[in-house]
Amino acid sequence: MTDLEEILKQSQEVSFEVAVQWLGITPKALSDYLKAKQIQGVKVGEEWFIQTASLLAVRPLGVLLNEFVLPELENPLSRHQQEKINRKNGSDKRWDLKKNSKRSPTKLNCFVRLQEAWDLLQRIKESIFEEDYRFFSQELLTIGDEIGAGYYSFGVVKRKLYGRARVRAGRIVSRAVLLNMPQGFFLSLCNIVEAIVFLCRKLERKETAHVKNKASA
Repeated sequence: MTDLEEILKQSQEVSFEVAVQWLGITPKALSDYLKAKQIQGVKVGEEWFIQTASLLAVRPLGVLLNEFVLPELENPLSRHQQEKINRKNGSDKRWDLKKNSKRSPTKLNCFVRLQEAWDLLQRIKESIFEEDYRFFSQELLTIGDEIGAGYYSFGVVKRKLYGRARVRAGRIVSRAVLLNMPQGFFLSLCNIVEAIVFLCRKLERKETAHVKNKASA
């Protein structure tokens, strides 16, 4: 029996960090489950106290990380639904959203995603084969090198570096599926792909706009 299992057996509530390690997901993902009330916990000040029974309902004792499936995260109310409820309740409260706000997985967010995947990889290191650990760790580091170098490059060089990072990220996602890696780690790799694809598309839009402006000048 592992130390985590001992903690879960002896305590009715555990810390946020223990819950993250037990489920093998990122802190952001756990926060989303808590907000959706799919995992029960109480926040006192800055500290979370997660109900052990709620965690074990998701991943029971004795079940390995790669043997359980995370429940699908319930979507929060849409802006339209929330405003409809507010009108029904006679409330003037509206979601404070900027009209032109956009998702922005920038270079910084790419590295945040890489850091999340790296942290999860360290947590599952003892439960996977050493050669698999070496593969994923090397690929994550290389993606970081390519994104960092691309950010400080221009033109064709930037495009090539971002393109390599995108291909490499897709490759490690495929490998994670084939090796049946823990779902939390797999999802963190998908987040990396999403952020890199955003960078590539943003670069393509800038280049297209530059060509149009040059042609119209």
